[in-house]
Amino acid sequence: MEVRMFKVVVTDYTYENLDIERKILARPDIELKDYQYRDAAHVKEITADCDVLVTQYADINREVIENLAHCRMIIRYAIGVDNIDLAAASERGIPVVNVPDYGIDEVSTYAVTLLLCAARKIPQTIDMIRRAEWNYAITKPMYRTAGKTVGLIGFGRIPRAVAKKLSGFDMQILAYDPFVSEENAKELGVKLVSFEELVCQSDYISVHCPLTAQTHHSQTAVTTIVVNLVKKIVTYKFAGAIVGKSR
Repeated sequence: MEVRMFKVVVTDYTYENLDIERKILARPDIELKDYQYRDAAHVKEITADCDVLVTQYADINREVIENLAHCRMIIRYAIGVDNIDLAAASERGIPVVNVPDYGIDEVSTYAVTLLLCAARKIPQTIDMIRRAEWNYAITKPMYRTAGKTVGLIGFGRIPRAVAKKLSGFDMQILAYDPFVSEENAKELGVKLVSFEELVCQSDYISVHCPLTAQTHHSQTAVTTIVVNLVKKIVTYKFAGAIVGKSR
């Protein structure tokens, strides 16, 4: 009787190769198959008989998961698992795991870089220099970062690294995360506040929460709060102008 091999399927990846995976799984009873498919139709076909499904960006939806004959685990090459239908996996009893320390230093550094680029108008300045021009007026208004407030929506590993890297810029750092205690935030010199307080008090906002049903369209919520604040300010000024005029 032929013994069935343990099958690991990698749906897609952006790395140069899978040498590390092949070295770890170098056993005669394990078969590693790798592809470059992200659409659900192809993924459904190539993963039907896998024991472990490894993915980076592929759409692992309910249809794909329900077609898995004997999958024991789904692995995501990242921290977030928003491309995987967690409810469907849970119903099938298939654990979904991630890489919790994936890209923490790189992403946090990139977030700080973007903040500084926005604060110091670096993209506009570079574009101006490339045109062999120099007009300081295009960088206005430009504000110093010292004394400004940064708001972090979500306070997991990446935003905590952001807070550490910004600690030397003399900036106040706020954070909103319902799953983090004030004590943990204070250890990094960060003040926990409500979502509304963060949006109202921050000069810069960096969003680091995972994409879930609860956080879906959180950016829209930020925009809505800001718009409502502007409306209130305009209303107060307009009302004051009317009162002044009536006198």
